[in-house]
Amino acid sequence: MKHMTEEELIAYREGVAEQGALISKHLAACEECRTELERIEAVLAALDTLPVPDPGVDYGRRMWREIAPRLAEKPGRWWHRWTEPRRLAAAGLIVALIVAAWWLPWANTWATPRACWWNCRTRRPTTRRRKK
Repeated sequence: MKHMTEEELIAYREGVAEQGALISKHLAACEECRTELERIEAVLAALDTLPVPDPGVDYGRRMWREIAPRLAEKPGRWWHRWTEPRRLAAAGLIVALIVAAWWLPWANTWATPRACWWNCRTRRPTTRRRKK
């Protein structure tokens, strides 16, 4: 006869055993497992009579302070790296430089009507080349 393990007996006592009917049937037939269950019940009943100490107001903070150095750092998602302020500032600077590099050579041509490649009176492109 296969006897129940301590884990199975504790789960049966707590009412969370998956095979509760099978364990109940086994306990009716097996004196050794019944004795073991009674011993477990006596130990757990003795533990229930002990007072529970008050952990204090800052218990959670103290525990996290103790275990935090032992926890492995969880890698962030790929987009978390790009939303850091320094990286966002660098990306903004690069975009600003690209826009400036494209816009600055054309800035003078928009300001002077002679350099315009579009003839404003006829509303057609000019065929003349502008002088430098």
